[in-house]
Amino acid sequence: MEYLYRVPSRETDRGMLNLWLNYYDVVNRPVLVGYALGKEAYESEALTDEQFKQRGLDNLKTMFGNSTVDARSVVAMTRSKWFSDPFARGTCSFSAELHSTTGTA
Repeated sequence: MEYLYRVPSRETDRGMLNLWLNYYDVVNRPVLVGYALGKEAYESEALTDEQFKQRGLDNLKTMFGNSTVDARSVVAMTRSKWFSDPFARGTCSFSAELHSTTGTA
């Protein structure tokens, strides 16, 4: 798995789809997972799916150039809305085995 990250010039944009995971080596298909973090994750829930997708594409174009990123190649998009989920209530999950408080996994 490959991590892709960009640090935007405006601090207010730092949590909005600037961290991506490339899952190609894991699933042998072109799959990118983008993350909206912190306050920007909360604010992103007000965006339509199309606006959210466009924001991600714009950030990828900034990272890799307009000629590399083609919106027509997006065949599907799934997004979570952790803040409005009554069970998650804004949190995210992690593997307890990998985050042991005793220092051992």
